[in-house]
Amino acid sequence: MELKAARRRAVWAAGFVLLILAALAFSGTPLVGQLTRLASQFSAVPRIGARLIDFTLPAANGQVISTGQFSGSILVINFWATWCPPCREEMPALQQIYDMHRNHGLILVGVNFGEAEESVARYAREIGVSFPLALDQNMAVARRYQVQGLPTTIFVDRKGIIRDLIIGGPMSLSYIEDKVQPLLDDK
Repeated sequence: MELKAARRRAVWAAGFVLLILAALAFSGTPLVGQLTRLASQFSAVPRIGARLIDFTLPAANGQVISTGQFSGSILVINFWATWCPPCREEMPALQQIYDMHRNHGLILVGVNFGEAEESVARYAREIGVSFPLALDQNMAVARRYQVQGLPTTIFVDRKGIIRDLIIGGPMSLSYIEDKVQPLLDDK
């Protein structure tokens, strides 16, 4: 008899929870929106072998950068910040790779992690960066890509498939070249 009563309470409790969840789902409360956004963040995790998740951001030069505009090119995306010592250390090597291979279909995009346009533009002038620098000021793209540390670099082939993902640094010129060259060779 006691087991039957316990089952009945469990069924009522489960039904009550389902009723509350259904009411929340139909009410459009902020909680439902937050749960939906949270779930969507994890639905398309960038990983090796996956298709690149497109993004569009303002650039430090006042233009707009969209990964879709680089379709058919080799794309290197580097998440970085001016306050990050390994980011600062690898930036000249990234610039060298860009200079060496941009005429062969290599696009390098530096995605700045939450800093003001003026700071990014000043830093780019100081060290002579000429590749496009995107401004992820609210870090929405970094969250979407689940950036766990800086620098984070993503290597994408001409078909838009992520071929490598490096967290941390600094990467040397030869290390970056070892990642880029097979992508250049694969026509």
